[in-house]
Amino acid sequence: MCTFDIVSLIVSILGTFTSILAAIYAIRAYHFATTTYKENIEREKIRATVSDFPALRRENEELQTKLKELPENEREAVLKSYVAQMERFAVGVNSGAYSLDIVNRMSGGILVQQYKKIIKDFIKHRREDREHPEVKTPYSEYVKMMQDLYGLRGKEWES
Repeated sequence: MCTFDIVSLIVSILGTFTSILAAIYAIRAYHFATTTYKENIEREKIRATVSDFPALRRENEELQTKLKELPENEREAVLKSYVAQMERFAVGVNSGAYSLDIVNRMSGGILVQQYKKIIKDFIKHRREDREHPEVKTPYSEYVKMMQDLYGLRGKEWES
């Protein structure tokens, strides 16, 4: 074997080795980029939840007390407004824009208690009184969020 063949073989081996290293580097860079992207998305969900959910809760503080003080004809309007706000928030949770884990940590117990004592019967009543039962069930996003919240808290769902 001549020197030229040995040099050519070494260059070929080095080229293959370099290609393998480049492929490994590209795979690691891709993995790093996707991991960083996912972490940023999760961080943004947490930030959005911590920012938006307290405002919603603050706006509806003492809902149970407020409802007891209102005349019957005004209670339904207040409940309807509250559940509509929670329905919009639940769309964000169910679509992944907000973090249900953070909601659970911030106010999960209060939400479950509120649902059990007030909201469940209100939603049941609203669903029974619908003119068009073929239309998608009212407050389905909120109910799904509450089912998931019950699950996170280890509680059995009460439909």
